[in-house]
Amino acid sequence: MAEAAEIKRLTIVRTMEEATILAGALESAGIPAHVIDKTFHAEPIPMSRLFNWVEIHVAAEDFEPARKVLADFDALERHCPQCGALLGPDELHCEACGEPPPAA
Repeated sequence: MAEAAEIKRLTIVRTMEEATILAGALESAGIPAHVIDKTFHAEPIPMSRLFNWVEIHVAAEDFEPARKVLADFDALERHCPQCGALLGPDELHCEACGEPPPAA
């Protein structure tokens, strides 16, 4: 019987959309990625975005190359300095926590 490959958590993001984009970038680089949605789904919660998190996992042997792909990808993106959520190019405040974006 073949031994299962060790899997490591690469990063945590706030939305499934962001996870899908990052997983696509990883897979474009030849690194299989596993997305696990751990968002708290009970409604109604007024601040439900605070309970959103999605994990991206890769094989242990792909961990360092995957970190490089994300670092290259992150250089193109703006992230909230408070919670790390991906910010749109024209956002005045983070949708997840309300923090103003970093100065350009």
